[in-house]
Amino acid sequence: MTRYSNSFDGGTTSVAISPANSGGGSGTAFDGVNATGAATVLYDNTHSAHGSLAAEFSPASDGLAFVYWNLTAANRVAAHIYMYVTKNEQLGRILWFGVNGSTRIASLTVNPSGTVRIEDQTGSAGIHDTTATLTPNAWTRLEIDVTVGTTTSNGVINFAMYAGDSTTPTDTFTTSTANLGTTTIGRVQTGAYTSVTASPFWIDDFAVDNAPTGFIGPVSNTPPTVTLPASQDVAASGAVSVTATANDPDGSIASYAWAVLADQSSNVPTLSGASTATVSFTAPAAGNLITLQCVVTDNGGETATATTEVRVPVSGNATTLPIDYGANSAWTLVGAASSKGAALADSDDTTGSQSATYTATQSEERHRLQPMSQRTSLSIKPRTVVTATGGTTTFRLYEGDTLRQEWPLSQSTTPADQVCDVTSPNAITDWGNLWVAWVVTN
Repeated sequence: MTRYSNSFDGGTTSVAISPANSGGGSGTAFDGVNATGAATVLYDNTHSAHGSLAAEFSPASDGLAFVYWNLTAANRVAAHIYMYVTKNEQLGRILWFGVNGSTRIASLTVNPSGTVRIEDQTGSAGIHDTTATLTPNAWTRLEIDVTVGTTTSNGVINFAMYAGDSTTPTDTFTTSTANLGTTTIGRVQTGAYTSVTASPFWIDDFAVDNAPTGFIGPVSNTPPTVTLPASQDVAASGAVSVTATANDPDGSIASYAWAVLADQSSNVPTLSGASTATVSFTAPAAGNLITLQCVVTDNGGETATATTEVRVPVSGNATTLPIDYGANSAWTLVGAASSKGAALADSDDTTGSQSATYTATQSEERHRLQPMSQRTSLSIKPRTVVTATGGTTTFRLYEGDTLRQEWPLSQSTTPADQVCDVTSPNAITDWGNLWVAWVVTN
């Protein structure tokens, strides 16, 4: 089996396509490019089904415009093209299966109405015209699988047309009685083969298989990538702007969608430019954390997602954020609690949090602290109470996933504040990503 394919992405826009410059980054180099008279075949970046370039064919009444491969001859050959037209008009022999450049086995042409005609060796009247038409200013994928018969009346043609990479055909045709002769297929070409006057049109992702098991199918779409700037500290009520860097290796970025993750943010500001590469908003008051998410979608429908944090640090005392943040957060409301994880700021027991039940297996529950500005000392005062003493209770401080310090806590059925002094605050580098945790075990 030999797969011939060309994406046209290795060329340079506005440069004439030739066998010499059609390989490399584009794929299989063509054996021939025919552009006679006023006709041209150029690399072009104004339209592409995938990647950044396609082939622009400009036929003319006094010339031809097509590219071709001479195959390792085969009895059965499949091919597909992605085709883009700006209007419906007649285009001759846009896909040609032949013994050579002059002896046709099968071909496809476009009628003036935009329907596609399937032809065998019987002539230009064709054996079938599609009901569906090419959609102007959109990509249509044409798939065809041709098997030469043992006689001139039992050749097989399977054909389908699709909107771009769709797997649902807009039209299909199958016959097992085509007159395809009995000679193996030695050439496949695409372009404007007959002398017609027509507007420019584009072909992308031309592919041929000389040992197929069916249609070649849509081009596999490579997902895009997106990155966001690192987490940043901003001033309260300050103007914030964040720009996404996105790339699609085989196409283009079709859309941006920004959002604030409400379950990971202590305040949800109003975003401006949420459907563009750059989003902006006004920072909330000190002590808030905003987690921004950007989802980019490419022209093939694939997506990529990235997140970053915008932190508004407090310079004074900090408390835990009243949010469920991260996979390790499992806090529950108990008693008169009005918010989750507010125990560090609770001096009158109107709010609180509850650990897991004491078991032989250590259980840890974490919660995020408000972003803080850098400081030279840090003292944390958890307020604890147990329903029944027993086992051990430990308090921990994390910087992200790095354990910075832990303290054993005494147990009492009476609420009590316990002071936990951080002995090495200079070891903390990211004061906006601190977590506290209660750890219990029997």
